[in-house]
Formats: sequence, structure tokens, C-alpha cells
Amino acid sequence: MLKTKKVIYIVWNENPGGLEKVLTYYPANLNKYDTRLFVLRPNKRSVEIFPEGMFTQKIYGSNNNIRLYFKLFRFALKNQRSIYHLLNAGPLVLLFLKLAGCKKILYHIHGTIYWKKKLLKTPTRLIWKLALSKNVKLVANSAFSKKMFLERANGHYAVNVIYNPFDLPDNKTKEGVINDDTMSIFYVGRLAQGKNLFQWIEIAGQLVNELPEASFHWYGKGQLEEELKNYVDKKGIEKRFFFHGYLKDISQAYAKHDLLLFLSEYESFGNVVVESILQGTPVLAKPIPSIQEIFADYPEFLLNEEEDYATQVISKLKRYSDLKKVARQAQKDFEVRFSLENHLGKITELYEKL
Repeated sequence: MLKTKKVIYIVWNENPGGLEKVLTYYPANLNKYDTRLFVLRPNKRSVEIFPEGMFTQKIYGSNNNIRLYFKLFRFALKNQRSIYHLLNAGPLVLLFLKLAGCKKILYHIHGTIYWKKKLLKTPTRLIWKLALSKNVKLVANSAFSKKMFLERANGHYAVNVIYNPFDLPDNKTKEGVINDDTMSIFYVGRLAQGKNLFQWIEIAGQLVNELPEASFHWYGKGQLEEELKNYVDKKGIEKRFFFHGYLKDISQAYAKHDLLLFLSEYESFGNVVVESILQGTPVLAKPIPSIQEIFADYPEFLLNEEEDYATQVISKLKRYSDLKKVARQAQKDFEVRFSLENHLGKITELYEKL
């Protein structure tokens, strides 16, 4: 097949995450396009999730801002007619593409934080105003992401909501009623600030008193790893707690364990809770807006902010067969709601309109 249209994806780095996972689906499934990748910040220590050969071309920017934006601008000048698909790259990157004369741009919103210091609010909003135009199509990965963008970045342009896509699992979780005492509880994600991981460990410490054979498993890497391991030791639960690191085929974790406990303080979407349900594995999660959106029809998976989390987890695990039944119902719904086919169809439709 002759690929006449070039699509250039722009992403900040290659660290594993929900945004980066979504990006891996495009070159494998959008065969009619010549797909290229521009990684803004090269990081030799990152886990490579975009191997050579996945895209027709992979270009690296720079860790020096001046070199980065010069390289990006020069690249954009040479590829003005291409379709650019930016995944949460920020308004400054978008502005440089605009200045280079690029007119086919899809900006994909995957985040909700637009400034960390209040003094950055005004200049950030100004850059967004300069960067956006009718030539830029806007897509958000959730209604919550859309809301935050319209409130904090710019409210003058339409934003489409297209949920993140997911492959349907080949393997399913084990069936049947599980012995409460031997529960296997797990977490998937970065070991970083904002994930409430110290509270997660606190809850685990309380659970061992009620579930003497329970075990706890974490999948992910991050800057807090050593500090978290020390905290597990301090709580005296190191024999029950397992740090598995980064697992390339994370579906193995969802299929192997009994319950995903997810306490993140903020997420623009929440890939891991959807992936768990698609495996038929129940979830208990902190009710932040994006997670509430996902589980709007399944409140059984949401913890109550007004009550002690550990007490709620213990209570719900004692009715694990009920959680499992709801998870199977949600699984059928999610297979349609978050299908890869639906996502790719909507993205392709936007490409064709650019």
C-alpha cells in the first residue's frame, strides 16, 4: 500500500505510561499512514517502549531548551504539509509548529496540570492563546481532561472526547470464590509523588491483621522506590510485600492477582483501572473525578472519602464474590466503551478532516 500521508507524533519522552501506551497502537494499526515519531527529551535511562522499526523514523530533540526548539522548528519547516499529532506536548511546542507554517495539527490532551506555580498562570494562558487556531483539532482522553483544559488553558475552541483504547485480553482472571485470607492485592503505575503510595502501604499494614495470608504486589519503577521499600520494612510487612519492577506484558499482573487498589490523587484518565476490569479483576479506587467518570455505572469500585479506607477494603473483600460479579458485568461494557476499533476510527476521521 502506498502511504501518501505522513503523520508525525510528538511526545515528551519514552517513559512507560498511559499516554505512551496509547501511542504504541497507532503505527501498528493505522497502516494507511506513514508514521514518524519525534521524542522531545531523549533519556538514555528510560525503558524503550518505542523500539526502532515501530515508526518509519524516530527523531530525538534535546535536553537543552534552545537546541530542542531550534531542532523542532527546523524539522517542522521541512515537514509543513504533514499531519502532526501532539500528545500533551504543551503550548510552546504547538506554537513553534504554528510559526513553522504547519496547518494540520491534532492536539491530544492527556493531562490536567497546566502550571505548578500561580505566577505561571497568566503567561501559560497567553501562550495557549497564541498557539491555538482553527487549524488545530483538540481531543481529550476524558470529559475531566476536557473540563480542565477549557477552564485553565483556553475555552474558545471545541474539544472532542475520545477515550483511551485498549486491546482485549487473551487471558482472563481466575474464576471462583477466593479465600479471603489469601487475597493477592496489587498496584500498577509509577512509584512517584501523587500516587498515595505511602497511604497504600499504611492500608496494607492494617490488612495483614485481618487477612493473615494476604500478599501485596507492585508493578512499576520510579524515584520513590527506595524510600517506599524502607517504609515497607518499617511497617514490618516486607515478607508480604513484593516489588516486581517494570513488567512489559502487564496483562500478566491483572490476570494473576485478585484486586487492584488504586489511590492516585490525580489522573487525567486512569488506564490501569480499565485494564484491570477488562481482565475481570475487581478494583477499589480513590474517587477522583476521572475515576468517577470511568466507574459512573459501577460505584461498587469507588472508596468513600468520608470513611477509613482500610476498613472499607476489608469489608469489601469479605464480599469478594459480589465484587467479582460486578467486575464481569463491567468487563462486557468496557469491551465496547474502550475498544481499540472505536478509538482508531475516531482518530482517523479527524486526520482526514485536517
